[in-house]
Amino acid sequence: MYMIVKNLPKSINIDELADGLQSLLKGGLFHKKGQIKAIKMIALVNKERRIIERHALVRLCSESARLRLIKAFNGSEYKKHLQIGDDSSNCPKELTASNFVVRSWRNDRRQSSEVESRKRNHRQQERRRPDLSVYPLLEKTF
Repeated sequence: MYMIVKNLPKSINIDELADGLQSLLKGGLFHKKGQIKAIKMIALVNKERRIIERHALVRLCSESARLRLIKAFNGSEYKKHLQIGDDSSNCPKELTASNFVVRSWRNDRRQSSEVESRKRNHRQQERRRPDLSVYPLLEKTF
């Protein structure tokens, strides 16, 4: 069960992020307290070796904890828990959390048959940004 936190500001470190996310996973009357298993901060780097975007991959113990954390993070409380100011130069894009799916060629529907895949593959061009590379920054397991 993975989730991704997109558009992290430069000022946040992995411990602040872990503390903020763990505070959002508090248990309640109807659900258990969730646990974070690992956090990996990654950077998207362009050809000039400049960091364009920073993201975090968060591995959680259960599906219900992941759904609850995404909902709480995208709600109105995430700035309070992570203590991020409204400085637009610090974080140019809005912080968001969403589901992260690990994809493989084994579960790709378009690989089943080449004739059918040409019919089903409606992309005119590649959607990925070819000039970016992914570099790991920090990783912490719990």
